Amino acid sequence: MIGATIGIGNIWRFSYVFYTNGGGSFFIPYIIAILVMGIPFLILENGLGFKYKESFSKLLHDINPKFEIIAWMLVLFVFIVAIYYMVILSWDFIYLMNSFTFGWGNDPSKFFVTNVGGSSDFANIGSIILPTFIGIIILWALLWIVSNNDVDKGIGRISKVLMPMLFIIMSFILFYSFTLPGFELGLKTLLTPNWNALSIIILLFILIIYVNNVNRLGNDIMENFENQKFCQSCAMPMTEELFGTNADGSKNEDYCMYCFKDGEFTSDMTMEEMMNFCIEKMVEVHPEIDRDEASKMMNEVFPQLKRWAKD
Repeated sequence: MIGATIGIGNIWRFSYVFYTNGGGSFFIPYIIAILVMGIPFLILENGLGFKYKESFSKLLHDINPKFEIIAWMLVLFVFIVAIYYMVILSWDFIYLMNSFTFGWGNDPSKFFVTNVGGSSDFANIGSIILPTFIGIIILWALLWIVSNNDVDKGIGRISKVLMPMLFIIMSFILFYSFTLPGFELGLKTLLTPNWNALSIIILLFILIIYVNNVNRLGNDIMENFENQKFCQSCAMPMTEELFGTNADGSKNEDYCMYCFKDGEFTSDMTMEEMMNFCIEKMVEVHPEIDRDEASKMMNEVFPQLKRWAKD
């Protein structure tokens, strides 16, 4: 979702949204939105992912079962965004291929209707524009190839190429824009804010309401995150019904019922044996995690658990 938010929109739409909403004064709500929404959610997303290392739905379910619906809603939103983004990316691909020869000729509007996006006439809704259709097929195939691989071999590897290219391309666009007609007007708009184009009172009112709701949700998530207990023998997330029992029958909040019962450990496994057992279970329950990744996670976690810390 973050990738879609800061991707094409900041290149494709930002210029005219910036121009029609007060020029330089538009930076005020833009920066506020980044500080109060963008960065906090980015930190939250990365922090939860690093801690749990699970799918988003399973992650929020482990924090609180009520939060799982949020994950599935976001997955649905991302899927919807991906559908129309593929069309836009296909348009970009067509223009990229034609940019070397200025294939749109003297009538860019006609070129768009005929070869790219069609018209807004619903009478032609069933027609297929072949170049766009081919571009979409190619892009979906590339997406499947990348996402079907492990993180390191898929998106991790391609990011090492695309991220540097992003800065190179953006630098080229920035410098090239200074050679285009009307760049003086753009600079003037940037340096001469139109304060009348913004209603600061309405803006702040909306932000206060929104931030209040975001903070409330964030506090609920973090409270459940901090209160989550893990078995200090096998690292399994525990709820109260999974607590082990002491010799007197009371609940033991350090160990789960499978590892600790009636004041004693249920097995005499070594840490290595317990890790191997848990690795097998993790791979069985989470087939998207391979054995090497599971082993790496266990090697990081187990030495910190209470039962094995003395080892």
